Amino acid sequence: MRLYKINVTLIDYLLIMNIIYILNNDRLKMKRLLKIIFLFIAIAGPVQSGEESSFVSPTEIFVMAHGLDEIKEGFKINSVPYTYHKLFEEAQSKESLGFFGYHGSCRDFRIYQDLIRIGIEEVLQIPIRKDFHFLRIPGDNAFELEGTSDFFKLYTDIFDLSSDQKARLVSLQIALYNECLEYGSGSCPTEYFTKNASLTTVNYPKKLKAFFELLGIEPKKVGQAFKIGRQLLPDDRGILLQFFDLSHQNRGLAFYDLLDRHAYASLPLGVPYPGGQLPSHYIWKRDLKEYPQLRLVVSNRHTLNPQSRITIKRYDGIKPATIKKYENALRQFFKKQKVDSTQKNRYREQLQALWK
Repeated sequence: MRLYKINVTLIDYLLIMNIIYILNNDRLKMKRLLKIIFLFIAIAGPVQSGEESSFVSPTEIFVMAHGLDEIKEGFKINSVPYTYHKLFEEAQSKESLGFFGYHGSCRDFRIYQDLIRIGIEEVLQIPIRKDFHFLRIPGDNAFELEGTSDFFKLYTDIFDLSSDQKARLVSLQIALYNECLEYGSGSCPTEYFTKNASLTTVNYPKKLKAFFELLGIEPKKVGQAFKIGRQLLPDDRGILLQFFDLSHQNRGLAFYDLLDRHAYASLPLGVPYPGGQLPSHYIWKRDLKEYPQLRLVVSNRHTLNPQSRITIKRYDGIKPATIKKYENALRQFFKKQKVDSTQKNRYREQLQALWK
């Protein structure tokens, strides 16, 4: 049976009316009243179930287990300034039901994401919601995976620093400061954000040449587009991405349905975490002092689909006016480009078929 949340005062009122109608034995009015009750139920939506009400921010659990002094010491031994602690506190405060992890990276990865999103919007005329970011170029055959089951069919030996595995996986930390306390862990999202860095160096302009070809734009134009981002965005920080799975907002789907199908708990280097538990198992746990890492499988129809149940919030601490100027400049760049209409239409049809 589905439970519902309704204002208590409203319940009291309806119960009183119900009693009055029953005493008056007016069946017609009773039917009308029941319709009103069910209407309020439909509008109010589901009440907090046991699982929903038991959700606690994983970062809050981690901070309570270690204390801020130990976390600050972790920043210190890794030569990470505590400059952006307010931004990290803001991100932690937004951890709510559906939240499952963080990814920190460099400014160039942000420019890469924005060029994909704005290119799709301006050239293909496909709108992209603001709380979604492209982690890879959508439509690539390498991402024709339907979740972790397909990934494990491809690879029996997992080592996600190999180029093909790395392309198909995104590394995440469940708690914001997880693996940030020891020297040189190489897996701390707050460190990558603060240092404008990533674990390995990636030539993002080179990777985007294939995307420009798909759009029907000369690949050599990538350098010009990337230059806009590097000139207009500060280089004293990277980006922090916060991930949510909103499966529970769809009738009939379980909490973290997408996460459990498209991610797995892991050790460093993508090695599956012992025990074989689904990722959501660790989201619900309240007694962990350390969390496993997660690996999110990149999929054209799911994790690269802006119409899917995944939400990605970005934190950067950059003034809105600066971001607006930067994004407007990217839009103007695309509007000025000569586009091969045949190729553009082919790519648009491909993405629309994938995302339907």
